[in-house]
Amino acid sequence: MKTKKNGLAVFLLAGGLAVAAGHAAAIDSMDFGLDKRIAGDTLGGTLPWVNARFIDLGFLAGSGFGAFQNTMELQITTTQAREPETGPAIPPANLASAGLSAYPDLGVVNGAGNLGAEQYVNQVYLNFNPAKDLGKLQLAWSDDFGFPVPGANFGSFSAKQDGFALGNAGKFDILISFNANALGPGAAPSSKLIFSYNGAPGSDENLDLSDFNFGSVGGGYVAASTVWGSSPGGIAVIGAVPEPGTYAMMGLGLLGLGFAVRRRQR
Repeated sequence: MKTKKNGLAVFLLAGGLAVAAGHAAAIDSMDFGLDKRIAGDTLGGTLPWVNARFIDLGFLAGSGFGAFQNTMELQITTTQAREPETGPAIPPANLASAGLSAYPDLGVVNGAGNLGAEQYVNQVYLNFNPAKDLGKLQLAWSDDFGFPVPGANFGSFSAKQDGFALGNAGKFDILISFNANALGPGAAPSSKLIFSYNGAPGSDENLDLSDFNFGSVGGGYVAASTVWGSSPGGIAVIGAVPEPGTYAMMGLGLLGLGFAVRRRQR
């Protein structure tokens, strides 16, 4: 492993997705486990290193939290910690008064990451539905609305179609940056963020899980960079390559291009 005194970036990219179902009543969610290495040194340890979980808050319609029914929650977790460790994040009496007694785990963060003690998430890259106006997408820290267990606050949010290249991982539409050493096992092990579309939470335009289920140009769905906080350090680029089916489609496209060039030469 190469050593270096300064912080070293490690890039992670989701290799797939799974539907999470860890609640008493069904809540639509989607997990991206960041566990694929593109190049460089590996982080080692248990996979996935970082997990990105999208939760559709549409189930809040008709409840005391109905203003958030058209929003999407993003939980980024770096450990297996359950926050809070005991009991629901929202007291049962409050759940009952809001009409949400069927969701005793509401507000709890069930971690699915496995970063080392001195590793921190530095940036998160996402893709978004190209059929929607990316300029209308907004991001907020859940603590701004009093959400329980908000975790680390993000430092900046930028959105531009294919605006953020990440080496062999392709191009991404969204870049979320965190302050140094803010999100990781040695600080806040998770972050809970809120996406809204065309206005603050309460907008009449909805976000769906499928809006974030788009692969990048030449790459995957979600990526995150991590920084090693102490020596020994190493640099790695971790991510997913296009699925075999994608390569096959690329091959057909190149084959078609070859025929077109040959025909033009004739």
